[in-house]
Amino acid sequence: MTTNKQLTLPGATVKKSNQLVRAKLRLENVYAARVFATVASCIKDSDEDFKEYILPASVFVDPNDMGGVTYKRIKQALKDITGYSVELPLPIEDEQDEKEPPYAIIPLFAYAHYRKGKVTVQIHPKLKPQFIALASHFTSYNLLEYIKLSGTYSQRIFEILNSYAKTNTSVTIQLSELQKMLNTPESMNRYPDFRRKVLEKSHTEITGKTDLEYEWTAIKTGRTVTAIEFIFSKRAKEEAQKKQAEKERVKTNKYIGQAVTCWREKGGKAALVNGKCPVAKPKTKMCSACKRMGYFAE
Repeated sequence: MTTNKQLTLPGATVKKSNQLVRAKLRLENVYAARVFATVASCIKDSDEDFKEYILPASVFVDPNDMGGVTYKRIKQALKDITGYSVELPLPIEDEQDEKEPPYAIIPLFAYAHYRKGKVTVQIHPKLKPQFIALASHFTSYNLLEYIKLSGTYSQRIFEILNSYAKTNTSVTIQLSELQKMLNTPESMNRYPDFRRKVLEKSHTEITGKTDLEYEWTAIKTGRTVTAIEFIFSKRAKEEAQKKQAEKERVKTNKYIGQAVTCWREKGGKAALVNGKCPVAKPKTKMCSACKRMGYFAE
């Protein structure tokens, strides 16, 4: 019987492929996410295949939960975890694949069951390449830090950023791609909602409960936020700010140059009509630069 089998000891570190970490996946049940992370920590570098993992239910739950509450939460977590799947891209093989990129939808767990305070699970065998014999391109993070996180978006962002933090001082992720990774609902497509409910809340929880330190900034194309830059050190943040300031300076100089050329081509002050430029378009960058320099009145 399962109850007589030896318990699996969770490891200190969770290790997954970068592809899996950055895939479209969010476990909407916090406890289900903890089950997945804890089981992943049981996989050893020397393993050649998945095993049947038997863990005490107590490792997944909040110590303040007692009796029936714990039982109900574990039951719901196991129901959810066996229903979750991940979308992974498949290799491009021909022109048709270029037009319609192939993908695989793989369940996370083959099965899960509970008896006498013990949870028995097995990861779906199709996910073996995402956990077994990972020599490179993998993410690792501390299990206990992950368990502390109580928000599903915090859990995912913690994983995603850990997949970059060890090799990068910063990373820029397109907003649409980040929303896909986090599997956010359409109701959160508006950036102000995404910023408040995902970025700000996750940053507060992650930096307050784990050792992962980072800052983030919105990248705009015109007036629209199109990407998020995550910066993993104070020095990197300062360098990013200097880089952004330099980009702004170059852009400003370009518009000033265009304004000077335009001013000369129009004949300078002789082209003014009642002290104003007859063809000025105040909202354009070039005309704004010209106005700031005092060449033409408003």
